[in-house]
Amino acid sequence: MSCALSIKNLTCQYDAQTVLESLSLEVEQGQIVCLLGASGCGKTTLLKAIAGLLPLTSGQMSLNCQTIDDGENWLPP
Repeated sequence: MSCALSIKNLTCQYDAQTVLESLSLEVEQGQIVCLLGASGCGKTTLLKAIAGLLPLTSGQMSLNCQTIDDGENWLPP
């Protein structure tokens, strides 16, 4: 199976507040993923970054082998 979503060392910030730091994740095509965590831990921030609604502070994100964000170049929805 090929990797449908690849996230490497993702960091997201709101102003000076770091919400996600050095997060890495790979999701295979057809795989079902569930995000669990306490309130305020960054679940919605991660989903916004994946959807292209929030640029990354650093890291790299690829969807179907196409880079959609690498912290410098951002391909919004």
